[in-house]
Amino acid sequence: MKIHTFLFLVFILGSCAVNSVSSQGVEKNETEVAVEVPQHNVQIMIREHIPYCGGAYPSDEQLNRSKPYDAGLVLTNTIDGSKKDVNAKNGVLYLNLPEGKYTLKEKYKDIPFNQFFLNAERSGGSYIIPGDSICYKKWWESNLVEFEVISNEATKILNCTVSSRCYTGINPCDYYNGPYPP
Repeated sequence: MKIHTFLFLVFILGSCAVNSVSSQGVEKNETEVAVEVPQHNVQIMIREHIPYCGGAYPSDEQLNRSKPYDAGLVLTNTIDGSKKDVNAKNGVLYLNLPEGKYTLKEKYKDIPFNQFFLNAERSGGSYIIPGDSICYKKWWESNLVEFEVISNEATKILNCTVSSRCYTGINPCDYYNGPYPP
């Protein structure tokens, strides 16, 4: 259990990193095939971490599983409050944005809190202990990333990780209190 806690903390602390690069145009994906990239000044790469939930000591491959995050997202301009629905393609989002401050969050959180709390999967199964409304409010308010676009800045590259947990999925508020596999 200690290794699960340590790994969870590592993913939370290192989940979003910001770099700047000046290259645009053609990039190569994992299979080294040239992909045409649209004009952009912000590139956000989002991966979903898949936890190891087995009982035996995991291999490095089992600890480092992830997949592209392609669920719906909402981009918000925090200066004027305008919102835009966006979708990452194969875990990458290319945006050409004017100067400003922005946030990016999951689409399923773009509803009033009362509705989010009612919609949240709180199965309360025999081993799942539901979280309280304070935790759910914090989760609902959280963003995947916050960033600022400044004119004449090189392309801003952001790397984000969406982490899930064993037996409760992406829900960080519920707690599993049951047996683990051998």
